[in-house]
Amino acid sequence: MTPDWLCQKAAATHFYVGYFQQQLVATGAIGSYWGRPGEYSLFTIFVDPAIQGMGGGAGYLRVARSVNEY
Repeated sequence: MTPDWLCQKAAATHFYVGYFQQQLVATGAIGSYWGRPGEYSLFTIFVDPAIQGMGGGAGYLRVARSVNEY
């Protein structure tokens, strides 16, 4: 994974970030599943190991599911 690859992915998806105590601790993306209307995939989900098990990943999934348009 390179910065250029991540920038290309960001152009084709919606990225979300999560903060805990004013620190960036999680990120993830959601985008179209092969261009199929109404179908989406999750991409590039990262959670800081220091907060794993504290609900950061679950919080990301709640936000991703709640957004109706990508």
